[in-house]
This record gives sequence, structure tokens and C-alpha cells, in this order.
Amino acid sequence: MTEGPDARLLDELRMALDGCAGPPAGRFEGLLSFASFAGAGAVRAELLDPPVAEPVGLRGPAHPGGVLVFEVGDGSLAVEVVAAHGRLDGQVLVGGPVEVVLERVRGPARARPVDDLGRFTFARPGSGPARLRLGPVTTDWFLLL
Repeated sequence: MTEGPDARLLDELRMALDGCAGPPAGRFEGLLSFASFAGAGAVRAELLDPPVAEPVGLRGPAHPGGVLVFEVGDGSLAVEVVAAHGRLDGQVLVGGPVEVVLERVRGPARARPVDDLGRFTFARPGSGPARLRLGPVTTDWFLLL
């Protein structure tokens, strides 16, 4: 079992990749480190803590279920994502990408256009680890249930 802030994600990735022809045992963290180094020039949108991401001035529950908000540290891009009813709906709140790509551990990446209001939808996104790519920005990995 892995320790640290990404322990659960690493364990979920290991389970998702179980049975795949992958790296030899004990090399997973090394490959993950290399992937981080290889993408050193990439920008990452980090998941905000739920209390920080709480919407202000909206009707409804104070903590809506399943809402994830990602933001680039300099504030140049923010995106909100909700997984419900077999769909992944999102809205770019700040920034202006014209396309959002859903990347999965397994299977091909899927791209969707962003409309004039910043909205996008992925029908039947499946389950397991996923992340979004919005131009040069990639979000943290999150788990679709």
C-alpha cells in the first residue's frame, strides 16, 4: 500500500491496471515520477477543497453532491465538473478553451466542444480514474463512479 497524499489514487490506478501488461512490480512510482518530469512544461489545474469551491449566491444545497472545481494557480482557468445521471457535465468558469478532452487510464481520449457559455458534456463517461485536458492545461486525476 502506498503512503502520501496520492495513496488512494495510486491504489485505484493499480486496481484498474491489474491484469494489464504494465511495468514490473515496484516500477509504477518510477514511471509516475518520469511522467511528471516529462510533462514539466505542462500547466496543471488543481482540485479546490470543497469549502473553497462552495458556490456563492446560488440556490440549492450549500454543498452540492459530486461537484468538482479545478483552478490553475494563477487564476487563468477554472472549470466546474458534475458527474450525474450517466453524464459528465462541466462549465469553464474562467478561461476560454474551445475543446475539452476526457482522458482515461484505459481507452481512447474523447473530445467535446465548449459552447458559448463554456459548457460541455460527455455522455456515458464510464467509471474509474479520469482527468480533463483543456488546451495546455490538465486537471488532477479524479474518480468517476
